[in-house]
Parts: sequence; C-alpha cells; structure tokens
Amino acid sequence: MRLAILVLLAALALAISPARADDSLIKVNLEIRPAYIVPEEYASQYKAELTATIPGPVKIEGFWTPTEVDVTVADRVFREMIQSAAKDPTILFPELAPRPDSEVKTSQEKAEELANAAQLENERYELQLILSHFDHYSRQYVGIILDGQQLIFCN
Repeated sequence: MRLAILVLLAALALAISPARADDSLIKVNLEIRPAYIVPEEYASQYKAELTATIPGPVKIEGFWTPTEVDVTVADRVFREMIQSAAKDPTILFPELAPRPDSEVKTSQEKAEELANAAQLENERYELQLILSHFDHYSRQYVGIILDGQQLIFCN
C-alpha cells in the first residue's frame, strides 16, 4: 500500500472542522501534544463537511482509518514539509514561482510577478509562524482514498 500525505495548510488556520475531539475520535499522543485519528465511519458521516475544506475539484472515493504508525509518519512528514516550505514557499505554491528571466514579459506579467513575490513572502511568514507554534497545534488525521490511493488528510 502506498501512503501519501495530503496537506492543507488552510486547515491549520482557525477554520472550524466537523471533526472535534470527542468520543468518536481516537486520541494518539505525538510527542508533547495529542492528535486525533478520525475513524472511517465518522469521516463517512461528515463527508460533505470534510470535502468542503479541500481546495479544487476533488472526488473522494472513500475513507479508511489510519493507524497510529500512519499518523506518526504523517506528522513527521508534515512537519518536514512545513520546514522546507518555510524556506521555499514555492514548494507549496508553485503557481507563484517567478518565470525564468529569459522569457519576455509584458508589463501586466511583471506586475503579476511582483504581486506573486509579495504573496510568497507572506506565505513564508505564515509558514514560519506555523512552524514556531507547531507543537501547540492539535491535529486531526483522516484517511481518504483518491484515485485509488490511500492518503492522509491533516486538519
């Protein structure tokens, strides 16, 4: 089974999720903070709310319940991804990356590039802020199936 990580940074903002720390969730202790595994049944029950937080046209084929090991690995990979993206936010926002200098650019394209550069700097700041408070966030992990692959949605 191939395990991939689906990360939505927007979910780390103060967005409210349908999955709360209640008796339906499985509590896992990751280092100094708790994390919560959202069971398949719970995710299926709240599918509309969960999928509404995923940007773009995504068709979830189903859910699965991650194990504690899956969540431990996902959390480590998630943190590493945040650390890398805090140094180079184009990792998460490739659409904001500047075009090569060799391309001829119109004044509108130059203006868009300046706006993109400002947005990248803002994203870098936000990622560094998230990273500096990373251990204070509780997270929820939902196993989703997209294109036949089991992924972990981190909220």
